[in-house]
Amino acid sequence: MSKMDFLLIDLLLAGIAIAALPLIGTGVVMVLLTLIAVPYFRLPGKRHLLAPFLIALAMASIWAWIAGDMYRYRESLLLLGQVNLYPVLFWLFGLFVNMTLYDDLMRYLHRHPIWVHLAVFSLMFWAGLLFVEVMAYHVYGVRNLATLGYPGLPGCDCIHGPRWMQTSYLASGPVYFIAITLLGYHQNHPHWPPVRCRLFPGLNRRNL
Repeated sequence: MSKMDFLLIDLLLAGIAIAALPLIGTGVVMVLLTLIAVPYFRLPGKRHLLAPFLIALAMASIWAWIAGDMYRYRESLLLLGQVNLYPVLFWLFGLFVNMTLYDDLMRYLHRHPIWVHLAVFSLMFWAGLLFVEVMAYHVYGVRNLATLGYPGLPGCDCIHGPRWMQTSYLASGPVYFIAITLLGYHQNHPHWPPVRCRLFPGLNRRNL
């Protein structure tokens, strides 16, 4: 399959997931996406995405632990004991879906420096984040009771929460991209640009 075929498949899966939210519920969609992830990584063109998936899972788990009681919903969304798995899965798939779509487009940008990749990835992430947040809040009526008293971002009235929480939302995409790069994901990717990392010189690539 070509990269364009994979891009269309990824866009189709993302569209179906968003459209299914009001029909079968957020929790069910998250569980189905988790089940789909298992055979997804067995596709020949997607095996290299397992590492970014695990990095996204680690970041999502850390964020859910930091946020703690800042997530509380009217209905129980994927509770594991007293732990709400909704923010973990939301951030896991939010970060990873963006990385998957970006991976499909990366071959068109591989001649550009790393900061261009970071900028494009971040813009894609912010656009997707705001779209999902606006749809969740204004269309599907998803409400985080713990942050309803806080103002949302200007212009979209979404991502209600204290400033540190809003800043963390917007920063998570760039941080994810930087983490993937520093942890060496680019080493085995044919379209990743050259990286000259002074902090971790072992990550520098000489041949692309």
